Amino acid sequence: MLSEKTIKMLNEWVPFKRYGKQLSQELNASNADAKEMLTIQLIEHRFKDISDIDIQQMITANSVQLIAKVKYAKKDLARAYRHQRDVEQDKVLRLSSQISINEEIQSNLIQRNRDLERAVALIPKIFPNKSTQAWAQSVFAYGAEETKVRFGQSNRAFNAKLRKLIDYCQHHQSKMKCIANWQDKKIVEEFDLLKEYVILVDNDASDEQVGQWIFEHKESPSLSQIVDNPLIRFQGKVLKDFVNSGVDKYTFNELMHARYIKLEQEKLKEKDIDE
Repeated sequence: MLSEKTIKMLNEWVPFKRYGKQLSQELNASNADAKEMLTIQLIEHRFKDISDIDIQQMITANSVQLIAKVKYAKKDLARAYRHQRDVEQDKVLRLSSQISINEEIQSNLIQRNRDLERAVALIPKIFPNKSTQAWAQSVFAYGAEETKVRFGQSNRAFNAKLRKLIDYCQHHQSKMKCIANWQDKKIVEEFDLLKEYVILVDNDASDEQVGQWIFEHKESPSLSQIVDNPLIRFQGKVLKDFVNSGVDKYTFNELMHARYIKLEQEKLKEKDIDE
């Protein structure tokens, strides 16, 4: 067990705070809760064979080995969270099918299980009531059982609420189609922007040329979302002085390519389904 002094040193250590912040964003948890989970994970798994004094010395020395342990402890927690989320989402899909949601509404509402994140983003646009939005988002994020606990619902009350939402969707199909079409348009625009960037870079563009391209597209919401990623330390430098933005320009490039590849894979999946 770590001493109180070591835990305090660990929680004030810059690499630990950085990975704690990343974890809080991935788990949609408070920074304090994420740091507590990360501390427990390290104590129970990564620090078992390291003495209290050794950990203090490694923190003081900014040990690369210790940074790696914190990094992979964070990855373990994030991986476990994603697995649990996928399990719960699968439960929601099976529950939905049991109460006979028709294929068109199911496609728009949960996007055939391959676009759950997209469906969650559409919820505020589909349901005007704030409490209904919170309930639907909870179902997708935490699953049926956790939602029942959070909202104090019995099985009967939960199913009644779900049927009510399905009835609403059935009576507002034209609204949902408009929202889905708008969302599709935004994704196409984002993909085209990313493709333009990838072609530019693949043609061996200089940092000056890339910087000019970024400046010309700096008002793009898609580009802003990439630049605002916490992995990029100095966002303003990337937007205004890309040539001299140091390691951030490599991080920016990796994030742009990763997003492009993700959207490209989703487009291929859509093509396979349509065929």
